[in-house]
Amino acid sequence: MSKEPKDLRERFVAEGPEGIRKFAEGAAQVSEGQPLPESPKAVPLMDLRTEPPEGAELLKSRLMFRAEGMVVVGQTGGGKSTLSIGMALHWGCGRIYLGIAPSGPLKILIVEAEDVEWTNGFMRDGALVAMEPLDDWERKLLKQNVHVCETRSHVGPGFFDKVLRPLLEKHRPDLVFINPAFSYLGGEANSAVDVADFLRVGLNPLLEEFDCGAVVFHHTNKLPGIESQRMKDVNPLYLASGHNEWNNWPRVGLAMMPTSDPEIMALVATKRPKAAGWRDDEGNLTSTCYIQRSADPGEPSWTMIGCVEARKSMAEASPKKAGRPAKITFEIIERIALEAGVEGIRRAELTAQCEDESGAANSTCRERVRQALEREILVVLREEQQKRADGSPVGCRKIQVLGHREAIAENFPSIDGNPIPAVESD
Repeated sequence: MSKEPKDLRERFVAEGPEGIRKFAEGAAQVSEGQPLPESPKAVPLMDLRTEPPEGAELLKSRLMFRAEGMVVVGQTGGGKSTLSIGMALHWGCGRIYLGIAPSGPLKILIVEAEDVEWTNGFMRDGALVAMEPLDDWERKLLKQNVHVCETRSHVGPGFFDKVLRPLLEKHRPDLVFINPAFSYLGGEANSAVDVADFLRVGLNPLLEEFDCGAVVFHHTNKLPGIESQRMKDVNPLYLASGHNEWNNWPRVGLAMMPTSDPEIMALVATKRPKAAGWRDDEGNLTSTCYIQRSADPGEPSWTMIGCVEARKSMAEASPKKAGRPAKITFEIIERIALEAGVEGIRRAELTAQCEDESGAANSTCRERVRQALEREILVVLREEQQKRADGSPVGCRKIQVLGHREAIAENFPSIDGNPIPAVESD
């Protein structure tokens, strides 16, 4: 028997205009003897219990319960599918994965459209190598508990009615993984209505009906460069591509943030970070852990590494940036300009050298050079015509050549303290 639509929108999706007409005419009546749905009930706040029912907790330390959701966001090709396989295999036999402990061996159903069978098998084998040694009991648990369905046939309401509901009825999992959300959304990721229909109208009732939780894997928007100030200013909570409902809906949010080392990701708990239980090398609770790809590309997997080890690897992967102050100082600018002497240095070249030595963003370097000019630490010696490789001019664009006031004054002491006259270009 099909489920009765909850509202006119759901009825329209399920039955079309004819269903709305019949409902308006009173044709859609409750069958004789069929009980009416229960109305919501309110209970006294003081009567609420503090401990969940037995078996309600899925991830320990109250991180996640049944009928709740988690959203994992990461960029395209960033390793979300490898992460999902690792989660399923570890939690499927009751093991801790990336510092997150399941309440016991969990039954997990993966519904995915990212990879074909042999790719999933390839990732499975890589994760199993990382899990060694596995005893016979754990292998038996994995055979019983972890199932995968590769499907790309339905989106939107059809996904829930024709794909997810039948699978949940058959397998009765503790957790269902949906990877990726884009493949099954059937709407616009930046539409509050479409995202709410998918997560709250479509998914939530099924989680309650089948008493399970969900992990939804979702893409990020295109990210700025790792070393850019924009990337440093990104709040991982808003990485998910589309409407903020992707962040509002889940109880748990995880974001895979790229680092300067392409083999290392920062896994950031964007919601309920303390409940994840991650600790830094000093034993303090932290919202970020670092995960590293397997060194063997033939055995794809993620493993958790310490903060000190991760930062050392990231520093080695970006030697010109590591260990150097991010903030441009006027001392650096002055030194470069003084070394240029009376000939001066082109403004763009000065900016580039400052960026290289300090590790700061190009925009920050340009601003510090502008401030040095404003404070008359630097002066404009001349403007040169920009030229192509063949010597022909490029429009009317001029290139400023800058000099340090003290370097100019040492060579022209008679005008020290006075405005420096412009020097004609050759």
